[in-house]
Amino acid sequence: TSSSSRSKQKQMQTYDDAPSAEAIEKRKEQISRALARNAGPDASPLPNTSLIGPVGFILTRISFRTLLLKRWKQSYWAKWGPTSLLLFRSQAQFDDWKNNPYHNQRERDFLIRMKIDFSGDLINIAGCRGYKITSVKRKAYGRRESDMLMHFKLERHMDYGATIAACFASQDADEVEALRKVIVECIKSARSVGSRMIVTAQEDPGVRYNRPTVHAGYDSDTPMRQPSFRGRYDD
Repeated sequence: TSSSSRSKQKQMQTYDDAPSAEAIEKRKEQISRALARNAGPDASPLPNTSLIGPVGFILTRISFRTLLLKRWKQSYWAKWGPTSLLLFRSQAQFDDWKNNPYHNQRERDFLIRMKIDFSGDLINIAGCRGYKITSVKRKAYGRRESDMLMHFKLERHMDYGATIAACFASQDADEVEALRKVIVECIKSARSVGSRMIVTAQEDPGVRYNRPTVHAGYDSDTPMRQPSFRGRYDD
């Protein structure tokens, strides 16, 4: 009995001594920085982790095929700087993009499934006037209980009208609200640096902003880098 008790105490102590998720991520970053010193000459710099904000899982429809067929794909998102959102196929690809010091720039950029720069897109996308985010709604995409999703749309407003930039959904309302909160923050940050944005009526109806004058390929989060990579839209 005493032996069993000691074993349980030791097991509990092991759990208590386990490093936190934050400590694990910090250790990964330290290892990546150390390995980067021996990377080849064509290796790209590791992403500036200070620009990485909240992250999370979400279901997405961003390609023409998935939007047309209403087919959802699991994705992993990360806020990048004050005005951008990055989408990845999986958390593993996000970790690879963030921590692998041996990728050249093309390989690192290839891991980004989609980038939305709520400020820079006004310059990089011809005719883009801004973005509108819809409210969260509940909708069934099939007959099963698991097909009932909370979802919202991100619309890109062009000179010729509105198009759907992306659709986001989840069974978990917290996942949806977490991403929507980040997108609203990006829109507000883009607005604060002088971008003209279209927002929902709940946010600030009818407000317009002057278009900033900057170089082509502008990236509001890393303004010294040209050109800006916006991600892949064909998958």
